[in-house]
Amino acid sequence: NTSFPKLTIQGGVDIAVDLDTIWVGPGTYYLTNYVSMVNKHILLRSTDGAGATIVDGQYSNRCFSIMCDTSTAAPTMLSGFTIINGSNGASDAVFASSGGGGLLLLTNVAVHHCVIANNMASPAGACYGGGILIWDAPNYTVPAIYNCTIVSNTAGFGGGLAMRSWLGTTPTPGALVAKNCRILWNKALNNGSGGGVACKKSGGVVSDCLIAYNLSDRATPSGSGIWQDSSATAYAYYRNCTIVSNTATGAGGEGIAFQANYPALTNCIVYGNYSKNMNAINATLTNRIAGCFIGWPTTSTNICYTNNNLTGFPAFAGYPADFHLLSTSPCVNAGLNSAGNSLVDLDGSNRLFGRNIDIGCYEFSENRAGGMIFVK
Repeated sequence: NTSFPKLTIQGGVDIAVDLDTIWVGPGTYYLTNYVSMVNKHILLRSTDGAGATIVDGQYSNRCFSIMCDTSTAAPTMLSGFTIINGSNGASDAVFASSGGGGLLLLTNVAVHHCVIANNMASPAGACYGGGILIWDAPNYTVPAIYNCTIVSNTAGFGGGLAMRSWLGTTPTPGALVAKNCRILWNKALNNGSGGGVACKKSGGVVSDCLIAYNLSDRATPSGSGIWQDSSATAYAYYRNCTIVSNTATGAGGEGIAFQANYPALTNCIVYGNYSKNMNAINATLTNRIAGCFIGWPTTSTNICYTNNNLTGFPAFAGYPADFHLLSTSPCVNAGLNSAGNSLVDLDGSNRLFGRNIDIGCYEFSENRAGGMIFVK
């Protein structure tokens, strides 16, 4: 209780029982070991939000290792923290060599309203998920990662976020892995792929996310923004994402690299992703990219431009820093409407102001800029 609070986060977790809420007060919590949350259907949240509540791994520990069974629909939830300076190292004997510098999540776990920054999955050339590593896709409809900022993390694969499975289990259709997230300035180094997001033998839906300014250094296929391996169980779906200004420094490289036939892009903007061969997308699929805007560079491998895909300039409000859409953008009212589309965009504003959903992570609205709406 508030009169006799626990001195550590782990102390609060240890005494919690299912459906408890653990409130963590403001301050910086320096870890000497990772916080372990195993098979406890609890909510761990801060009282004052991520700006005031910091968990620091001191580059010697992963910050959180969270696993929750599926005996009940209630997940283990983490909300309202800034998670920094984590490194998987040898702190978790079972998954030390796998990655997850900031967070390691295993099944039925949700992380909401958090900032995950400056974490590292080491060694960088082999490990996955500098910021977050998700083992096995979530099998529930609550987003695993929601309204989070994943920034300046480093790994070999998936500098910001990685989805992986040893078993190659096919993800539940529609399972939300990440929604309304900003995945920025992350790096995949030492022959790394997927500066922003990497997927290996796993998948799920990444929706309404901004994936920008990430870097990878593998020759090819590198996928500075997104990389997906060639396994037959890699089912990742990217919907209404803006994938921009990512950089591949290797001899080949591209903004997006899909090595499997199963991933899909729908209603996404792909623009300004630099690579030495000026390849926007390298894919082995021809018909699973639809309703997207593929702008400069326009060179792509196996892209079918008859699937309602557009090209040109997307007319951002303030490129290369502001990726909201201008009223003149060809992306406005140009997306594909479907039952799977989100009701809100990355800002939390309502979707579908016109006849069709907009392409990208932001929905244009005249009244957002003080304009007038007429109905006749």
